[in-house]
Amino acid sequence: MAAISPGFAPLLIYFQLQQRNFMSTPFLQKFFIGFIALISCEVSPCLANSVTAESIWDQANAEERARSQIPANATVTSTNCESFQVRNDLRYRCTLEYNQ
Repeated sequence: MAAISPGFAPLLIYFQLQQRNFMSTPFLQKFFIGFIALISCEVSPCLANSVTAESIWDQANAEERARSQIPANATVTSTNCESFQVRNDLRYRCTLEYNQ
């Protein structure tokens, strides 16, 4: 085993005195509490009964495209349409939720 230079002995003593328990720092305590809270939160389920369609023409066309994907005996419960710009053109996106 190699001998430690006498110049490093005060540093080793300092670091040995400064050693802390892993969870003793406030940052780590907050991090782990937040992490546990995050993974224990209930995640909302994804919408299984929804259909989304887009159109470059108009909102009615986007809604019509979405309606064409819904099963025949289903009833539409809500409609959510939005428009957004892609470069210099407007696009329309409609999401329909339905019950079977």
